[in-house]
Amino acid sequence: MPVQIDLISRRRFALWQVKESDFFIVHIDNDLEPSETRDQLIAKLDSLHREICDVLAFPDVGNPESLLKLNVWLYADTVLEQAGLITEATPKQFYGAASPAGVHIALHGLDWDSALVIDCIIHEDIHAVLGKNVGEAPSLLNEGIAAYCERMLSRDGSGRLNELREGWMSIHVSEKSGWLRRACQTEEFWQAYNANLPMYEVGGYLVRYIIETQGLDVLKQIFLSSHYMDDSLADKLEQLFGVKLEHIEQQLAA
Repeated sequence: MPVQIDLISRRRFALWQVKESDFFIVHIDNDLEPSETRDQLIAKLDSLHREICDVLAFPDVGNPESLLKLNVWLYADTVLEQAGLITEATPKQFYGAASPAGVHIALHGLDWDSALVIDCIIHEDIHAVLGKNVGEAPSLLNEGIAAYCERMLSRDGSGRLNELREGWMSIHVSEKSGWLRRACQTEEFWQAYNANLPMYEVGGYLVRYIIETQGLDVLKQIFLSSHYMDDSLADKLEQLFGVKLEHIEQQLAA
């Protein structure tokens, strides 16, 4: 999980400028200096959303009337300073997170239209689009599909897609057989993530495999028949593939 920063107090007591687009409500911390790159980022948001809808094959979601607008909060770096994140050793800093209040981004020493910021917004908007249309699945698939689609739309293209297999291989060689079954449990997924294992990449590689072998519609059906704390995801995947998950571990590492 990301480092916890007191964003609630900042949202409550700071002054905010608000800019609205077809799909987003952007809240800009009044302590932020004018920025051309930030304006460029805001101008790109709607086109990014439409690209997400195309990748996920939800054409109707590209209609501004069909989706609740997503809040995006752009914070002054004061929140990073107060959390002790800006030091001589870390002069450049990025913080991105999501909550029911929206997407939260704070920067120090980085451009607002950097790939890091854009990828964060893509990732969180994917969650919003999926949540409205097919709901949630356990985190292995929730974060997996966001990680996969984020890389599909990344400026770096196929170069970032390679990260998915690298993450899978990293866990495959370091963990005992059965790690994929354990990762199907949301609590186990986050325990592994908090132990610095590349769980987003693992989920992304599995999602890529499901889409390439079974199709995107089959993945959507898993979401529709599941929920965030679904204990039966491993059974669903074994029924889908017709083999044990331990076989999938080996197959995708070949």
